[in-house]
Amino acid sequence: MESTQVPLIGSAVVDELGRLFVPKPIRDKVGLSGRVTLIVLGNGLLLLPQQQEFEARASNIQSAVLRDGETVEDILAQLPAAGRESFIAKYGEELTAELEGELCPNE
Repeated sequence: MESTQVPLIGSAVVDELGRLFVPKPIRDKVGLSGRVTLIVLGNGLLLLPQQQEFEARASNIQSAVLRDGETVEDILAQLPAAGRESFIAKYGEELTAELEGELCPNE
């Protein structure tokens, strides 16, 4: 297996409280801003900006859904029923029916 060299950009410091300090020039160079997720990989660390993490998770979910043959439209069509089921699970059928009667009196 061939080894891949990763260029060294700089270093960061972990303080006595476990906080990681990454100097601003490094954050700017690699595009880190706001909250960042720290992932431990073997004996190394990977910093992943929240937006990138969100996009990676969204992509994984989309791949799994589409792999099962469903379209985005199929998923969107299921959202109202899934939302209702979640509401029932949290607040019960009685309150759900009562609220539905108030919100949709003609149904």
